[in-house]
Amino acid sequence: MAMKAAPLVISGGSLLSVLEAFDLAKNSLKVVRQNLFWAFLYNSIGVTLAALGVINPIFAAAAMVVSSLSVIWNSKRVR
Repeated sequence: MAMKAAPLVISGGSLLSVLEAFDLAKNSLKVVRQNLFWAFLYNSIGVTLAALGVINPIFAAAAMVVSSLSVIWNSKRVR
């Protein structure tokens, strides 16, 4: 019952797993912030330029695809 209710379960006798869990959480938060920054940057620039008629909207859509792919690729670094 306790294992189902706990947000983190450490199986084994070493408390180093707690430190590893904190490091993983810290790295995950860092990657999430990076992903948000780059996604907003790509998309805001692309949409703004497309709305102003500077670039073709197809290029803005392609930038959104690149943004999504970079988020996925960057997220794979967290392991």
